[in-house]
Amino acid sequence: ALRDGELFEIVIQKMVDRWSGSIEAGVTAIRPEDLEFPNTMTDIDYDTWML
Repeated sequence: ALRDGELFEIVIQKMVDRWSGSIEAGVTAIRPEDLEFPNTMTDIDYDTWML
């Protein structure tokens, strides 16, 4: 969990050239054991902040 004032960094190490979508990045307050892994981040519609 991120604490108040704490930051995180995302590093893109490689890109998949066969996929035509965009980058989705964000944070969620959902515990890993309570999250059914989505196809895309935009499928999560609660307790999540994304760019």
